[in-house]
Amino acid sequence: MDAVFNLDLVRTFTNSLRKQGFSLIPPHLSTSFSLSEFSTPMLAWIFSNRTNMSDKELLDLIPLDMERQKNRVGHNILKERILEKYPIEEMLFYESVNIIKDSWKEFYDLINEIKPIVSFQTSDRGQFESESDAKFFGQIIFNMKSKCAVHWAEILVHEIAHHYLNVMLATTPMSSETKNKFKQEKYSHQRNAPRPLIGIFHGVFAQSCMLIYVEKVQRSDLSQEIKSKALKTFERYGEIFSKDLETIIDEGLIEDYTGTKKIILRAQESQKNLRELNLNG
Repeated sequence: MDAVFNLDLVRTFTNSLRKQGFSLIPPHLSTSFSLSEFSTPMLAWIFSNRTNMSDKELLDLIPLDMERQKNRVGHNILKERILEKYPIEEMLFYESVNIIKDSWKEFYDLINEIKPIVSFQTSDRGQFESESDAKFFGQIIFNMKSKCAVHWAEILVHEIAHHYLNVMLATTPMSSETKNKFKQEKYSHQRNAPRPLIGIFHGVFAQSCMLIYVEKVQRSDLSQEIKSKALKTFERYGEIFSKDLETIIDEGLIEDYTGTKKIILRAQESQKNLRELNLNG
């Protein structure tokens, strides 16, 4: 059994989000630009802020957004009006993508479908190593302290998994009972604190992708150094995954209404295989 991502659904969702965001730009502004000139995070922001954005704010952001797209790594221009190049981080981004490409082609294809940009954390969110926000779909926030491409690959897998789950949740009909259940707080072993079940579910899915990725790396032709560094991801998340997955199962949220069950079950196989690799290593 292998993990399968619905790339057609991601493509349809992204195209729809982009068109909806572009349609909300006032006609006297939109006629000067084409849809293809805007980044997905920018158009997602426009869609999310459709009730309170001003023409002036848009006029200030549009040229920044066009310039920001020239680099995969930089600042979150939706919060910081800064345009600078970071060649070392840019190189790390592409090195990390190549690690994923050489170990898990299906996930590499998912990255290419989402086409993420990676932005520095702003001071108001500095407590997290990385995060993603559906309101800025296509953008990953990362604190950039690490200069290790293997660690960057872990972050990419983690955050792209959140993006993918956001697509699945946004396109899957959900009962009011499930919606209410997602709001309930349970203990999160990842956070060591109570957290809404939707957050725990997101954590389990992201960890699922990370565990599969680590096993893929171990079975690839990548260097032993990369394999050893990637194994640290399993050491950090292997046991947390089991505990938070138990919570999700107990709450009946493992059922395949989001199309993610196969990936989570595949991660259980990876966890077992990685334990054996650790014992035999």
